[in-house]
Amino acid sequence: ATVESADPSAPPRVKFTEEAARRVELLTSKVTGRTGNLTVDYAALIYDKKGKPWVYAVTEPLTFVRMAVDVTRIDGTKVTLSDGPPPGTEVVTQGATEVYGAELGMEANH
Repeated sequence: ATVESADPSAPPRVKFTEEAARRVELLTSKVTGRTGNLTVDYAALIYDKKGKPWVYAVTEPLTFVRMAVDVTRIDGTKVTLSDGPPPGTEVVTQGATEVYGAELGMEANH
């Protein structure tokens, strides 16, 4: 994975290779609902070291940007958000922790 950061105040873009995406069996799903009442799969949520929730939005093929979310309710496998990526945005549901690790430079050296 490569990490690109044009704006130091914004989370960087994380780009995976086809091979890396295959290795982590990367899967995505779409944000549903409407602004102010969004729904994502629970598997899309990751938490930073301060406990703040995020999701990884797909910005182009195999390219991900961490986006802050505001969780209002967790109901089984679905999470309701008062703020987050717009409806229709693809978010990482399987492999999100690996994307986060790549962003932080914690990739395994094999």
